[in-house]
Amino acid sequence: MHWAAGGKLFFPTMGDRLMEADLATSGKSLRVKSIEPLFQLNLPVTTDPLFDVTPDGKQFIVVTTTDPAASHSISLMLDWPAMLKQH
Repeated sequence: MHWAAGGKLFFPTMGDRLMEADLATSGKSLRVKSIEPLFQLNLPVTTDPLFDVTPDGKQFIVVTTTDPAASHSISLMLDWPAMLKQH
């Protein structure tokens, strides 16, 4: 989940759809004014939601996959500047 200005809460559903909840707070109470689906995320299988939202809630960055059966590994290149010098 990620919070944005103006009482907006962004969260993924179990079906990988990004939702926006418009919340209102008053004292110790919290009220959900509305919940809207935004878009499909197509997240890779992971326990962490791989998305973030700007503080104003208008721009998103999302790690997605186009192939759900694709490998879930990543490659980390160490000392890549030295590798560039070799070529």
